[in-house]
Amino acid sequence: MEGKAMLPVSYSTFRERDLGEYISRNYDIGKVMRCVFMHRGMNDSYLVETLTRKYIYRVYRSGWRDSLCDVSFEIDLLRFLHANGVSVSIPVATTGNEYVNELSAPEGRRFGVLFTLAEGSALDLNAEDICFKYGKEAAQIHAGSATFQTRHSRPHLDLEYLVDQPLQVIRACMVHRPDDYQLVFRVGTKLKEAIDRVGGLDWGICHGDLHGYNAHMLGDHITHFDFDLCGFGWRAYILAVFRFALEQRFQSCVDGEQQVAMKWNAFLAGYQSVRKVQANDMTAVPFFAGVRRLWLMSLSLKFFKDLDITGSIDAEDKYFEDELEAFREMDQTLF
Repeated sequence: MEGKAMLPVSYSTFRERDLGEYISRNYDIGKVMRCVFMHRGMNDSYLVETLTRKYIYRVYRSGWRDSLCDVSFEIDLLRFLHANGVSVSIPVATTGNEYVNELSAPEGRRFGVLFTLAEGSALDLNAEDICFKYGKEAAQIHAGSATFQTRHSRPHLDLEYLVDQPLQVIRACMVHRPDDYQLVFRVGTKLKEAIDRVGGLDWGICHGDLHGYNAHMLGDHITHFDFDLCGFGWRAYILAVFRFALEQRFQSCVDGEQQVAMKWNAFLAGYQSVRKVQANDMTAVPFFAGVRRLWLMSLSLKFFKDLDITGSIDAEDKYFEDELEAFREMDQTLF
């Protein structure tokens, strides 16, 4: 029998008690009374409580945010938006006036950041008045970031990032289904061509994940959080992120199309009460909704098996079939 083997780790979870003690030592927020693992998504989120306040400590996933520059871009943007009156969850500095912690994990270096808690509860996207307000707040992010600059860089939300790179990931995961991959590739190529034909699209800072669930509402006040996917990109893509989320939310309803239309129109009305959406951007939204599906598929296949989104080997085939059906529909109706 061989001796004990130390095998590589792909994903670890920090122990709550030790992380709480680490935060107590490194932040001037008072003694941490409670540190609770709250959520695993692209990153790990912990609820941190002192005697007077609550915070969120995010531990970024290794293999996802491996660049300090990537994380620092997000930090700079949040501080800029806050300084310009946009309501966002903001990073908290350590006693050494640093915003990003470097943490050692079995799988390698991971970054950690402490954020203020976005008070309130999730938005009720069944209500048109809330969708209107959310659209208005989304436009405030775009308007409030018009002059944003930073020395830190991260990938642009362009077609290479949103289509070309995802297609490479999907291809590697579908080597056993080459014909099905050709469908995905064909649709991805058509989406790129359609967006290129539109041209002249609004470009600037984007939240990256503006689907309605990365914001909390307290009274009449909305606070945005989780800018992990932020970057410079096309605003039509971000509008499409919300449109796609509505379609997913109401797809099983008898009056699903009507519900999507009402919520979407309310969101757009709110957005355009702050800044206008040009006709070419509106034309591009359906194509960017398709891009969003493709990008999410690659993300799920690359990172989310541990979250049971694609699931076990047995369940993975069903995941592929569900996605392929959507790509077939796009291929037949979108172009």
